[in-house]
Amino acid sequence: MEINEEELIEKIVETAGISREEVLKRVEEKIEEFGGLVSRAGAIIIVGKELGVELVKKKPKVLKIRNLISGLNSVNLCVKVLRIYPSREFSRENNETGRVINLLAGDETGVVRVSIWNEKVEMLKNVKEGDVIEIFNGYTREDDFGGIEVRVGKQGSIKRIDPPIEIKVPENVMATQSIQKRNYKRMNLGQVKEGDAIIVRAAISLVFERPIVHYLCPSCKTKLREGMKCEEHGEVKPDKLLILSGVIDDGVASINFVAFRKDVERMLDMNVDEIEEKIKIMGEKKFFEDYVLPLIGKEFVFRGIVRKNELTEFVELVVGRVSEVAYTSLLLSLIQEVESCLGEWGEEI
Repeated sequence: MEINEEELIEKIVETAGISREEVLKRVEEKIEEFGGLVSRAGAIIIVGKELGVELVKKKPKVLKIRNLISGLNSVNLCVKVLRIYPSREFSRENNETGRVINLLAGDETGVVRVSIWNEKVEMLKNVKEGDVIEIFNGYTREDDFGGIEVRVGKQGSIKRIDPPIEIKVPENVMATQSIQKRNYKRMNLGQVKEGDAIIVRAAISLVFERPIVHYLCPSCKTKLREGMKCEEHGEVKPDKLLILSGVIDDGVASINFVAFRKDVERMLDMNVDEIEEKIKIMGEKKFFEDYVLPLIGKEFVFRGIVRKNELTEFVELVVGRVSEVAYTSLLLSLIQEVESCLGEWGEEI
């Protein structure tokens, strides 16, 4: 879809009540802030959003199972129900009883476990195995076995598609009805392409100077602006979302990355409350200088999905897990490799 930049600018001018010159100035500042990594149209859209002007009407994006990673919100899926497990009850801290039902669901790209919680369980009363359902506004978490689980909670919903559309789940999946873990492959960044699930050891070569702590409405997950007030739900106790982005390099090639929540905590070695407190005391700029910039040059093992950022049009690594590099294991592996080579040379001599 071709974007008419002039129409976007005019809409900002009319809706936000600021001059065209001011809009253009903010757009150029935004392009400079992103270091040229965002297109002019993208910068206009960002400026509009910051001024409360939604320039692009978002359509609900339906994901495929193979593209799921931990930590996603507002997840929409269209899947076939392969199995419905018995309902389980559990006790909450307030002595009330909760309920959960797990589904095994699949599409053309794989299978995933779906957990439906509490009052949302009622949405399953007319759903049976073999039905096709749409899941709206779910969220993902990593389960105890390293797989991805989709959860349908307070803000989520399920709708049975009637008449059902055809979804062909791979036969081997239908036969085993077991959840397959994503096949992450170790590869260098020079090999990766869009859609790859990769594991790579790389150093951070650049971090983008952007806000790290973001505040979301706990109900609709929209970003809160001034006064922690949601336009739809009023004053709320916000959910805190951590986002850190930049560039990583493995010595072969480089790629943009974006990390969230627990991974940002691991990289900065502090939890979200500590990060928030330091920013309040020090300010965003000083915190960035003292705690974020020192990440440059530090190596981590990154696991994630390679995707195209629709706003910047750059391919980036959406990180699903960050871990420290096990240098001891690497050293032992190198020693064993060297000893093996020396042994071979000794035999030749």
